Amino acid sequence: KPKIIFWSLETGLVIGKSSLLLTRIHELFFALSCRIADVIVTQEESRFADLEKKINYKISHVPKFFIPHSPLGQSKDKNFCYRNDFFHQMFPLLETDKVILHAGWIHDGMCVDKIAHASKSWKPEFRLVLHEREKRSPQEDFIRHVSKLSGNRALLSLNPVTFDRIDEVISSAHIGLIAYDSKYGAGRVNIRKSSGKLSQYLKCGVPVVALKLPGYEEMFNQYKCGLVFESFDQIEGCIDKIMAEYQSFSEGAFRCFSEEFDFNKFFSPLLIHLQNIKSSKPI
Repeated sequence: KPKIIFWSLETGLVIGKSSLLLTRIHELFFALSCRIADVIVTQEESRFADLEKKINYKISHVPKFFIPHSPLGQSKDKNFCYRNDFFHQMFPLLETDKVILHAGWIHDGMCVDKIAHASKSWKPEFRLVLHEREKRSPQEDFIRHVSKLSGNRALLSLNPVTFDRIDEVISSAHIGLIAYDSKYGAGRVNIRKSSGKLSQYLKCGVPVVALKLPGYEEMFNQYKCGLVFESFDQIEGCIDKIMAEYQSFSEGAFRCFSEEFDFNKFFSPLLIHLQNIKSSKPI
């Protein structure tokens, strides 16, 4: 039979039973596919534990590989300089303004409303930029709600870019923000190495300020690449601390990406395993 590789995606682990019949049928096939897989791929061990919890089954008989959700390519050189062109060309920003970026879905599941409300009282030079992954309209109810919560200070970048320009967008920020609302389930809470924006920030040497969720504080302490907050009114204080030692935090971000998120580094063992399977097949 063909070899089956089950690869768990970024936010695909929704733990809990649905009341919808079609969804429950889908979940049944999902669980069965995990049980018959020859290889399991998740982002890290904690996500693997979530997968076992979701399917209510201990997966102990197949090889497991942990590959973070991260972009291809190497991190920028540690001497890479912050480029202030992308957002400074898009918005009327001063040279002294600091871009505090939330990249990705503008949605309450990412706590964007809470971030926007907190940003209303930030220092004038700390400019919150919300950059969307999809085309959005400034007239959408939630977009207008978020703008109002920020005192109309949040800068809205609502046109997505092609993948080859993502580094340009991310490296135009001084600090990246990450938060996920726990009300959307464990798949959103235990999402550290499943978060695409985290690896993108680190690749570009952008320090991170993240809501205190599993794994972030330990990683930030190890590499000095960011800080965590427990309440949203603490974000500004985290920004102040990072800006006071910015070069050190930026270098820590580069190092963290290289050691923890380099895709090729973690994908290579899976390729070797598959090549060994192929070479061991009888002719």
